Amino acid sequence: MEPVTAVAEQLVIPGRTLWIVLCFAMLALGSIGLVGALLWGPDLRWRNLDELLRGLGTVLVSAGMLAVLYGADPAVGQGLLILAVGAFASAYAVGDPKRRRGGRPLQLDTDEEEPTPPPVRVIPGRRIVGPRRT
Repeated sequence: MEPVTAVAEQLVIPGRTLWIVLCFAMLALGSIGLVGALLWGPDLRWRNLDELLRGLGTVLVSAGMLAVLYGADPAVGQGLLILAVGAFASAYAVGDPKRRRGGRPLQLDTDEEEPTPPPVRVIPGRRIVGPRRT
């Protein structure tokens, strides 16, 4: 019986080079998203855990597909793909239900207070009208 890697190398995958390029592009985008989520995490008090899990899932999917396309041990590729499904399912479960229904996105915590409105009213087409009524 032939080793699994030898059998996988003999398989004909239409557009194999294109799929490899697409998986590398997806790996790059997933890595950028994961790093971005890690950098924004402290500012958002780690309420962006769903974004972290989505980035991790994207990286795992692309790594799993690359393992399959390059003919690595099938258990490695399938294991990575199963972990990716778990990461995406966790991201959906952890995500804020209000955001899934179109609610407000997460806001950064800033030490600054809201800016005070100017003491005059501005009407489009005119310059300054007069004092603002409170």
